[in-house]
Amino acid sequence: MPAGLRHRVCRPAALAAGLLLMPGLLAAEAEFVGPGQSLQAIVDKAPAGALIRVRAGQYKGRVLLQKAVALVGEQGSVIEGDGTGSVITIDAPDVTVRGLTIRNSGTSLATEDSGVFVSAEGDRARIEANRFEHNLMGVDLK
Repeated sequence: MPAGLRHRVCRPAALAAGLLLMPGLLAAEAEFVGPGQSLQAIVDKAPAGALIRVRAGQYKGRVLLQKAVALVGEQGSVIEGDGTGSVITIDAPDVTVRGLTIRNSGTSLATEDSGVFVSAEGDRARIEANRFEHNLMGVDLK
């Protein structure tokens, strides 16, 4: 088999094999949330394993993630805390938070206020490519 053809055949096969090893990517249906909607309400209704796409815009209020979901923001998506507590709390394993601007946590060291707080239940949490503004701590891991 010519070398160039071998690469064309191997690449799709390798991609297909990689997708089979990540069934959650194929099974997860995206839930979309837009400005004016309650992000917490969408999170609460989403099934475990859901991909929640956060459209560009500002979302006020804290968010509690108690099941395995992926919260993925478009450029310009901002989660704005109310100045108390942590903005996002992860209290479940296998949660992903990616691509968000997270701002305005509380300022209490006693309660460890942060942009993202990962509890002891948050095994394998992935916090990637986020921007943190006006938080006491960016990420706090228990």
